[in-house]
Amino acid sequence: MAAPMRCGSLGGRGGMFLPFLFLLMAALLARGTGNGDEHSAFLRFRELQAQHWQVSRMPAIDRESLAHRLLWVAEKAVWYGALQSAFPGLGMDSPETRWLMSADGAAFALLAAFLAVRHLVRRGYDASRATLAMAAVMVGSAGISFFSGGMIECIMMLAVTVCANLLDTDGALSSAGLAVLGAMAAVLIAAKEYAFPFVMVLALLLVDRRQRAIYLAFVFCATGLLFLAHRAIIGFPVEVAYAGWVVCPPLTFVGRAAELLFSPMFGIVWSVPGLLLIFAAPPTAFRSAAIKGLAVTATSAVVLLVPFWHGAGAAAGQRYIYPFLLILLPEVAGGLGVVIERWRFAPLLVPLAALAFLPAADYRNSLFERYHDGPEVYSHPNPVPGQPKVWMDLPVWDIGLHPAVFAWRTVMAKAAGRKHMQAGFTHGPELDVTMIFPMTGLSRLISQLDGGRFAGRADVVSARRRLTQLGLYRPAAWRVVRILAVLVLLGGLTRLALLECRR
Repeated sequence: MAAPMRCGSLGGRGGMFLPFLFLLMAALLARGTGNGDEHSAFLRFRELQAQHWQVSRMPAIDRESLAHRLLWVAEKAVWYGALQSAFPGLGMDSPETRWLMSADGAAFALLAAFLAVRHLVRRGYDASRATLAMAAVMVGSAGISFFSGGMIECIMMLAVTVCANLLDTDGALSSAGLAVLGAMAAVLIAAKEYAFPFVMVLALLLVDRRQRAIYLAFVFCATGLLFLAHRAIIGFPVEVAYAGWVVCPPLTFVGRAAELLFSPMFGIVWSVPGLLLIFAAPPTAFRSAAIKGLAVTATSAVVLLVPFWHGAGAAAGQRYIYPFLLILLPEVAGGLGVVIERWRFAPLLVPLAALAFLPAADYRNSLFERYHDGPEVYSHPNPVPGQPKVWMDLPVWDIGLHPAVFAWRTVMAKAAGRKHMQAGFTHGPELDVTMIFPMTGLSRLISQLDGGRFAGRADVVSARRRLTQLGLYRPAAWRVVRILAVLVLLGGLTRLALLECRR
């Protein structure tokens, strides 16, 4: 698709090498398809294109969907425009386009990881320790599943990472920095309305009172503009998304809070163990960690009000709260430094955690309900009449459904050629192992080239035909690529950990 480029120089036309390499990595990670809300956003984008961007021509139900996913649709339009600029003549319905249109989430997650490491290096950490700190939260955790997509949460991961970088300062922000911080706050609110308390509490981290006032005023104005945009699209009454779902007695709220923190299936402590490094951070980080913790807690309190507080879907572990946790990356890096000073072999825990969670990139504990042929055991009627069913009363305390444990159990079941496995150790339905499909693009490609469960689907057949035309229909070669990718990831982290151990 791209013109050949000369090696050796990254200047001029050769300077496009790194962006194309980045896009290739995102494409190999991306699952190659969009479902659920992401697919709905893509459909609204295509519909707006067909209607020449005149919202009034859209059916009322589609306008409501557009209002709820306004940022998502705008992002898809920008992403498609960027792809067309990079690859002139790229058709909307080609297999390459369908794949690349779903690569945006993976690209945002990769960019968030890169920006986190770069910031920590600029703050004085050596590259190895900065990378290990990032990996402790983003790779050695259930967060590794976001590197294959989940567009809106990945946008939020990027926005929160930028906020963390900007707020990790010893003084007032520059005017440009304050503008970027406000823009990221607006992006978070437009992505998920429950981000409002998060961005409001972050104002406490601004040391300059004038900047704090400007930031808060901007957040309120951005929220008001979003409200007016919703009104312009669907008219009155304007409902806040999920407002009708708020049904949570006090005792239920307390139980959900315990599950959010400690349950094996969705608990933050077990899904993102590297986050515990904040408790080892130096005393100078206490104020920032406390404020950031308050911001995450306030957001969690809002999310816990709705029945689907866990965000079960196309990500392992806790989906709704995870992006906000990246605000604590600077404190995690500080805590890692303190722990290394006390125990020289501590860095080796990061590659071990990455190894433990690695299969969760492909196999998601939060999707287990889709992997069996029987009735929907955990899907119950929504308390709001006319709304779709939601998952409630999941076996969240079953350790067999921990993101890493479930993923490794799936890997072993597939390797042993087993037909069925129980969802958890003690709870859950019998799962059809052949229905547990991988989520990273590379593994999906291998699965479908091998004649996987969806090999006969029209889009899969079309993609396989194109691979044949390009001379890339080589399952064995793609397996080698996957093995090399795993070795590079785990070997690279191990090498960095050993470097830290030897200091």
